[in-house]
Amino acid sequence: MSIYQDFEERVIALPAAEKTKFVTLPKILRDWTEGYGGLKGKRVLDFGCGEGTSAAGIALFHDAIVHGTDINNEADACAGFLQTNFGLDVPNTLTFQEIAPGGEIRGDNYDCIFSWSVFEHVHNRIYDDVLSDLYYRLKPGGLFFMQISPLYFAPEGSHLWAIGYYQWEHLIHQYSDVRADLQRSDLDDSTKAGLTNMFDTLNRVTADDVIARFTAVGFELIRQKRDHVDHEPPEALLRAYSRDALITYQIAALFRRPERIDERHET
Repeated sequence: MSIYQDFEERVIALPAAEKTKFVTLPKILRDWTEGYGGLKGKRVLDFGCGEGTSAAGIALFHDAIVHGTDINNEADACAGFLQTNFGLDVPNTLTFQEIAPGGEIRGDNYDCIFSWSVFEHVHNRIYDDVLSDLYYRLKPGGLFFMQISPLYFAPEGSHLWAIGYYQWEHLIHQYSDVRADLQRSDLDDSTKAGLTNMFDTLNRVTADDVIARFTAVGFELIRQKRDHVDHEPPEALLRAYSRDALITYQIAALFRRPERIDERHET
């Protein structure tokens, strides 16, 4: 973390959201993986890297070789983030790639895959194929850390806090009313369109679904952590959905690809 010490004051001055992505999330990945070889010198795939801030933190603070992928070009902003805040160029240990949903990712034999609040957005029809592809991009014994928050059936599972949806409104209201609330909001048209598309494409996985889907393609579950809200859902929702799904707002899990030769790579 010597580079952190060199730029500590500048890191402290970052907005909270950027500091979380740049410092906190890479540290979480380090903490979860340190008992299994850690990150130093390891090849890491940041699946769903967004603006690339966490990928940069993993590369700079934890001496990893990181490749970030996403279905947009938001990672183009990473160069400006590093230069503006730290006077740094993008290191040669950090690369990015824009892909289509389910598209081909460069590289394989990764030591670790990292994914933060991404798998609630992966389309159900390609979900298993995406997981299977990522499984084979890990080297045997490689690790996969994933996190989702908020899960769809949690109070904020709509991801529509911008219009005040904090208490299961997306499950209580009719879909047409959700869209109407978005249109009545003070948000600009571009934001409304983006949020509508995002809500339309949430895949509604639960924590149990996530574990089942990962293990179904061959991953071994090493560790998981589930976080719950401390208030009860409305009675009407409890009649329709399981209480556990309604109160579980976050899951983090560490998986491993088993140490075995896989037929797909046999010659």
